[in-house]
Amino acid sequence: MIQGLHTTRAPQIQILLHRSDGRRQQTTWTPDTGAEVSVISQEAAKQMGINVKKLTPPSGSLFAADGRELPCLGACQVALQLGSIKKTIAVSVVKKLHSSLLSWHDAVRLGILHREFPQQIRSAISEEEETSRPAPAVCSLKTMPGKSKIPRRVVKRDSAPALEDAGKAQKVHPLKPTWDESKGVPSAEERRKHFSAMKEAFPRVFDVTSKLRKMSGGSMAIELTEDATPVAVSTARSVPFCWRDDIRRQLDELLESDVIEPVEHPTEWCHPIVFLP
Repeated sequence: MIQGLHTTRAPQIQILLHRSDGRRQQTTWTPDTGAEVSVISQEAAKQMGINVKKLTPPSGSLFAADGRELPCLGACQVALQLGSIKKTIAVSVVKKLHSSLLSWHDAVRLGILHREFPQQIRSAISEEEETSRPAPAVCSLKTMPGKSKIPRRVVKRDSAPALEDAGKAQKVHPLKPTWDESKGVPSAEERRKHFSAMKEAFPRVFDVTSKLRKMSGGSMAIELTEDATPVAVSTARSVPFCWRDDIRRQLDELLESDVIEPVEHPTEWCHPIVFLP
């Protein structure tokens, strides 16, 4: 700051407001990456055509960055549009505020911030950078107070659930889909559309066409209790006849994706299959 003035002022953005009376109005907002709630002043609410007397009572207290409590008059829903993106967001109304603040998650929904905020924006991750990362910490179960000391048993595993093309350019995907809770329970068609949007937003999670890639770092360590003993399983768990084809198909898919591997000899530890309808 120079004599009380910021050398770089906070950027503001013009966003189109769809008012409840059918009119459209340009509104000015300050995207605040530290704000968890979008907030407008009482005067701004009146300019937007919001009836302050019909606000929903506040469900909690609002605090400024310096810890001061903001006198909240209530909350409401407003429809904002930026370019081709139109979203209904919840805003809280306070008595006095210098500028309308847009929360970080609403800025993400409107496409002002990228969907992985606050992660760094990178167009690509080179293979050299991927392999030069430090090895992750060993995954293990910790000893609980009062329990016997448990030995460490190292289990070798060379693969992890991830795609082989992690080192290639990262594709920009749509924003994370969200529910509009004010509309109640979604229909089956809405749930299907939401699931499709989830798969498009998180392709690494839902992609089942690629095999597992090599896991970087050391071997994973699994710690077992000292007095643990295997339980004998002499017969296979029965599977309902109507499910057998589906289960066989899923097992084949897991084998092909290298998630599981066939075992043709007795093992010390095993677990019966668990299937869900």
